[in-house]
Amino acid sequence: MIVSILVFLLILSILILVHEFGHLLAARRVGVRVEEFALGLPFTKRLWGRKIRGVNISLYPILFGGFVRLTGEDDPQAALKDPQNFQNKTPGARLLIAVSGVAMNILLAILVFTLVLSMKGWKEELLAFRQFSFVGATVQAREEVFIVDVLPDSPALHAGIKPGERVMQVEEMEIQTVGDLQTKIASRVGQTTTMRLRGERNVERTVQLIPKEDPETKQGIMGVRIGPLRYYVLDYGGFPRNVMSGVFHSVNVIGYQGAVLGLLISRSFETGDPRVVKDVVVGPVGIGFFVHTLIETGGSKIVLDLLGLVALMSLTLGVVNLFPIPALDGGRAAFIVVELLTGKRNPRIEAAIHGVGMALLFGLIILITANDISRFVPLEDIGQTVRNFFP
Repeated sequence: MIVSILVFLLILSILILVHEFGHLLAARRVGVRVEEFALGLPFTKRLWGRKIRGVNISLYPILFGGFVRLTGEDDPQAALKDPQNFQNKTPGARLLIAVSGVAMNILLAILVFTLVLSMKGWKEELLAFRQFSFVGATVQAREEVFIVDVLPDSPALHAGIKPGERVMQVEEMEIQTVGDLQTKIASRVGQTTTMRLRGERNVERTVQLIPKEDPETKQGIMGVRIGPLRYYVLDYGGFPRNVMSGVFHSVNVIGYQGAVLGLLISRSFETGDPRVVKDVVVGPVGIGFFVHTLIETGGSKIVLDLLGLVALMSLTLGVVNLFPIPALDGGRAAFIVVELLTGKRNPRIEAAIHGVGMALLFGLIILITANDISRFVPLEDIGQTVRNFFP
């Protein structure tokens, strides 16, 4: 668990530092004074600090965040005659600073996706939740047979088959559909049958079982509930697509995520059940749990899996930050765009709106974190462990 926490904090720190470094570079480029560059949130005294080239580099104990403090950015009345004051810069310069963090996160995602795809033969799989028009890739739809559940006292249970595994082959027959598996097993009553399965991290293994006879149909059954697992295989192979694969895949991933989320929101309204969306939204705790699962599972592809997660998180962080929501980079950029269009600006009102937006965002983060804890953290097991220390 300690290793998982350290890896998660390392990933989160990289994403935050890359984002804030983008703001720092843009600020220095347009001549705005950078007072502080920090990892962590400034709710307590800083743990460490050093001044480098006129910038206070800081580390705070609450690591779920980071910031760059620019002269005058959040204080419209601060030294307005100072030529390095953020408020004195042109709208174009301020807009560049606002979007630079987003740009750096998206650039990181593109570079890491390109690296991961090159190591996977320029191919990637995405679960097929809905139809979508992918760009820059040859797309092939595939279906595999997914073990949903294993029934008690069944041939599958005695063979050690687990929920979540995929059936790849039975004897000499490649299994591509649910019907393929049902037909093959039906003819194997009482016969030792070899099956090739694919589990977590795509690790394959072979098991043997003896299908028993169904009293009603007189055909062989293995005692599982199965379902189709459909997914898309995106192939970016061939020049020049592989050169642009990171860009194409970033567009495809974020577009597909948005389409799937839109579908879930629509279903949530149709059914009147908010859990349809709630159960797929995760925050830091949920992502940390996923990192822990990757590390615990291990396997030869763990580095690729972690790199893919870094790229996905960086892309998502960049795009979400671009939303025109107060306190986010997109919200700040929206105010500047309005200023460019109207020629008017009220820094006091803008700062107040961003303050309210920040409070609402922290409230949302608390709600998502509480939901993550209820879903992923074994509170009962932790409570029992604590109680075991006391007679």
